[in-house]
Amino acid sequence: MIRKQHIFVLILVIFQVAFFQPDLAAARPLEITAHRGMKKFAPENTIPAIRKAIDMGLDYVEFDIRETSDGVMVLMHDSTVDATTDGTGPVAGFTLDEMKKLDAGVKFSEEFKGTRVPTLEEALLIMKGHIKGYLDFKVGSLEKLVAIV
Repeated sequence: MIRKQHIFVLILVIFQVAFFQPDLAAARPLEITAHRGMKKFAPENTIPAIRKAIDMGLDYVEFDIRETSDGVMVLMHDSTVDATTDGTGPVAGFTLDEMKKLDAGVKFSEEFKGTRVPTLEEALLIMKGHIKGYLDFKVGSLEKLVAIV
C-alpha cells in the first residue's frame, strides 16, 4: 500500500532531479531552507518570498500546497485564507479566480500590497534552475500534484 509519506518522498526526489542544477550547488556540509519562503522579509508562501530566498542564495525553499475548489494547487499554509490574506474562509471554498482576487501581501506590509496567492505552477517556474524545493503537501489530489511536479 502506498502511503502519503511514500508519495511525498517520491515527489521530492522527482523535483530534485527535474530542477537541480549541479553548478548551483555550493560545496558546503549543510543546506539551508527558507521556511514558507523568506517569510521574515516577504509574505509567506508568495512569489516575493521565493524570490528573496533565491536572491539570498539559499539551497531550498519550503512551501505549503492546498487545492482550490476547482482543482488548482495553490500555496497556502493554513486551511483558511484568513491569516495571510484580506479574505476569509477555507481554501477549498475558493475557485482559482476568487483566490487570485485576494491580497496576500497587505497584512504583511503596505510594500507588498497587491501580492497574489500563487499557484504551484507559478512557484515552480520562478524556482526552476535557481533553487530546490521542499513541498509540504497539505491537502488535495496526489495525482495532480505528481503531474504538475
